Amino acid sequence: MFFGGFMQKIKILIYILLFAFFVFILFKANYTHKDFSLLLPNQANTKMNISTGGLYSKTDKKTDSTKNVNKEILTSVTFNNVKRNLYKFSKFEKVGLIDDNGRKIIKPLYDDIIEFDKTKGLYKTKLDGKFGLININSGVLIPAKFQDIEMTQNEDVVSIKNYKYYGLYDIKKRILVLRPIYLAVKNLDKYNWKIFSNHKMGLVYSKEGNTVLVKPKYIEIEPYKNVFKTDLGEKVGLISYQNGEVLTEPVYDNIELINDENADILIFRTTVDKRYGVIYYSSSGDLTIIAPVYQDVQYKGRVNVLSDGYWRILDNKGNVTAR
Repeated sequence: MFFGGFMQKIKILIYILLFAFFVFILFKANYTHKDFSLLLPNQANTKMNISTGGLYSKTDKKTDSTKNVNKEILTSVTFNNVKRNLYKFSKFEKVGLIDDNGRKIIKPLYDDIIEFDKTKGLYKTKLDGKFGLININSGVLIPAKFQDIEMTQNEDVVSIKNYKYYGLYDIKKRILVLRPIYLAVKNLDKYNWKIFSNHKMGLVYSKEGNTVLVKPKYIEIEPYKNVFKTDLGEKVGLISYQNGEVLTEPVYDNIELINDENADILIFRTTVDKRYGVIYYSSSGDLTIIAPVYQDVQYKGRVNVLSDGYWRILDNKGNVTAR
């Protein structure tokens, strides 16, 4: 009996001590925070944002809603004759593009989106310091892996840059035209670019996915009468602007057009050691080269050549037709 009564007193004492400790904790917490409710948040109205480690209310603005996120107007475009604004929006620290109706135009996958050519729906995308190109109607044209992207005279081909080197990318075919390994790439016309490497010049021709590369080996390349004239310092040659084909390497002292530059067949007089020859080049791509063996070459509606003191007439194949 004595032992049972003693244990009962011990239990009562433990309960009293636990109750006093609990009161002490509550008193201290209330004194420190002034608002006991902060220790017991209403979980029906709030939840934890794991990505930030903070709390936000269900009634607060959610970062995963494109309708309520902070958005910045980028540009205005026209869809089916209806003008709409396009907005940049952020999700998980990445940027996308939406329209007035909250429709996702570009998913939030990038660090930034920059207008490139809005008339064609083109926008630069930036990711980890590199740029790509996207079309809002057809998707990714160039992955974001270049340091810069610039327009050229050809709407289907853009200039790309990595470090100090340049190349070309066909955004219509979505293929690399020219690797970015050249010190400069300069437009000569819509389909031809002059390329620079090791103080030499070359040429790249690109049209509708067809590419011809002439590696840098010339001192100069310049437009001349519907062709390009190449220069090795003392000798000159020709390259076609129509397809990038090398018509002749620089083996002549001089090359001079002697008929109308708008003619269907271009006629050039060539010179080597004061001897003259002829190059015929047609708009269809036909090429005929007559060696420089004549004392003179003149054009008077026809090609006249002087040989052994006699003038003769040549046809466009280099055949003597009359004396």
